[in-house]
Amino acid sequence: MQDPDDSDAKQGVLDFENGSLNGFTNWRNQQEQWSAQFRAASGLPIGQIVRLKLQNIDCELVGRLAVVGQPNVVPKATSLRLVVAGVEFAAAEIEHCLVQD
Repeated sequence: MQDPDDSDAKQGVLDFENGSLNGFTNWRNQQEQWSAQFRAASGLPIGQIVRLKLQNIDCELVGRLAVVGQPNVVPKATSLRLVVAGVEFAAAEIEHCLVQD
C-alpha cells in the first residue's frame, strides 16, 4: 500500500479537529496560495478564466484553467496536464491563451 504522503498530488486538509472553526476558509486560502505559486513558477494563468486555442483543434475553449491533480512541484512545461471546460490537454498544445476579465 502506498503512503499518502508519497503521492505526486497535494490536497489541502479541512482541519476541524484541532479547534479550527475556519477549516474551509483555511483550505481555500491554501488552494489560492498553491495556485499563485504554480502561476508564478509555470507562467500560466492557473485558476483564472481563459480563452484558449489548442493546436490541431478548430475551436476555442473558454473556462477556468486548472492543473490536472495538484502536483507538489511544477513539472516541465511539456508534461504539464491542464484542463479547461472539461477538456484535458498538455500545456505544450496551447497555441494561444488570453485571460478573460
